[in-house]
Amino acid sequence: MTARFDVIVVGAGPAGSSAAKACANEGLNVALLEKHAQAGLKVCTGGLEFQVVEEFNIDESVVECFPERLYLCDRKRWAERKMKYANVYRKKFDSYLAERATEAGAKFFSSTECVSVMKKDQTVTGVVAKSTKTESQKILGAIIIVADGFNSLTARSAGFQNNYSPSDIGVTIQCEVRTKSNVKNDSIYLFYGNDIANCGYGWIYPKSDSYTVGLGCLASQMQEGGLVGRFHYLVYRHPIASQVLSGVIEMSKFEGACVPLKQSDTICDNGIMVVGDAAGHVAALSGSGIYYAMKAGDLAGKVAAEAVSDCDVSKNRLQQYNKTWDSQHGKELRRQKKVLEKLDGYFGKYMEVQILLDNYPKVKKIVDASASIVKPFLFH
Repeated sequence: MTARFDVIVVGAGPAGSSAAKACANEGLNVALLEKHAQAGLKVCTGGLEFQVVEEFNIDESVVECFPERLYLCDRKRWAERKMKYANVYRKKFDSYLAERATEAGAKFFSSTECVSVMKKDQTVTGVVAKSTKTESQKILGAIIIVADGFNSLTARSAGFQNNYSPSDIGVTIQCEVRTKSNVKNDSIYLFYGNDIANCGYGWIYPKSDSYTVGLGCLASQMQEGGLVGRFHYLVYRHPIASQVLSGVIEMSKFEGACVPLKQSDTICDNGIMVVGDAAGHVAALSGSGIYYAMKAGDLAGKVAAEAVSDCDVSKNRLQQYNKTWDSQHGKELRRQKKVLEKLDGYFGKYMEVQILLDNYPKVKKIVDASASIVKPFLFH
């Protein structure tokens, strides 16, 4: 028997679960597919801008801690920012979001992977999915929302091509670190400089009883020795990071991931929309994407509900998602990518200069005034 739904959401990360919840809230019959046994099995710092908690009414019980300071560090000095964050474990956070979607009425299919989409007359009409419980099956839907992450198999099977170059991809590794001393869970630390990465940074994100520690850089800027050597330098020899992490007693296995840093040119077609990492909805200068993923998922879900109600799932109708996204966030993400391209391999040095200027406010004021004159010519 072929299952039928109004909307099929592929991927139960923040983007997919947000889309499924938005559709279910409008009374649609929604299928939420997740290829893993549970949501949230992804490499991520778990750092949320506090606006995520506020805008999406997140239960604070799923948050590990609420840091209120961000330190930007190089080898010798740091700059402090007063910023409120909410740090989470992705496994716990993503499972919570998927549960909210099911509570709203979505049907959750775990261990179920989309292997291809189905089309009729150039319109996507469903997916072919396989699971550990059943053989491949066809699932029909008026609209498919693609949220299965970087280099999405679903998007590619539908004909979307991202054509990433090495300068469009971030490569990251991280692990959980436990220390002898109590976790300093009021602060996040980011580390810049060519000793870490020409174009990237390292991080320490506190949780309730451990630190999430990692680093990443552009694939095009990978340095000799790879990321593991730089990671051990960060933990054990970096003048500032090694003090924060003094007395390491346990370190989990390394996990790695690729992060898209360029938005897709096309994010919708007849019967289909693409959201989150699958659409490159990531801030190029930081690699952060949870907030953008949830905003994109929520927007796509609302557009899908209106389109199904209107019995019009054409590309022209779904362009509302593309247009609204571009006006709200797309332009900013493209601006960040442009800045990153202008900095090229000098991002680490650029951030070192910014940290230095923060330690000399009078000089920083002069530089900022000069930059306001030059900026329109650089980033027009």
